[in-house]
Amino acid sequence: VLASVRELAQASGCQVTEELEAVAPRVILPATYDEYLASLNRKDRHELRRKTRRLFESGGNVELTVLSERDEVVGAMDVFLELHTGSRMDKTNFMTDGMASFFRRMASALAAEGLVRLFLLHINTRPAAAVLCFDAGSSLYLYNSGYDPAYAGLSVGLVSKALCLRWAIENGKKTIDFLRGNEAYKYDLGAVDQQIYRLQVRRPA
Repeated sequence: VLASVRELAQASGCQVTEELEAVAPRVILPATYDEYLASLNRKDRHELRRKTRRLFESGGNVELTVLSERDEVVGAMDVFLELHTGSRMDKTNFMTDGMASFFRRMASALAAEGLVRLFLLHINTRPAAAVLCFDAGSSLYLYNSGYDPAYAGLSVGLVSKALCLRWAIENGKKTIDFLRGNEAYKYDLGAVDQQIYRLQVRRPA
């Protein structure tokens, strides 16, 4: 698309400027979770296995649920928003009343179309982490997440995303896209950057 728009615009006499705007790390998924783990470098593989094992051997009842029906997703948005805003101060500042309203309306509308997968990680029935994803057939897009800081010692933020990734593999997805941003956890999970460009096209004066 980038190359085609550029060529068509230039052929029409327009001025085109192009700049790298951001990156969107993505993991190409193999057929099994074991193959995925084997694809990680030694350090990341060891850390992910260690953190996952520590969570599941912590003595609590760990359960991951995946919500996709509209009523379920809408009913769980309070939990998601609480975990999101409680996990980091920048997320607290980001989630204004207006933004929270957008999240609720967006999740409701997209869930009605079968596009939402809301992952909730519970420890002893208490919500510990949540990951909001979009399901686009062959790809799972990780949109936003949050966790309870009380469980930070169990790495619930990272492990919940790894469990999303495992779910994606088990459900036949080909890629998991972490969307824009170069947060460290994406690379810990083996993601590789896709480049996002801004293309500006100006008509001749």
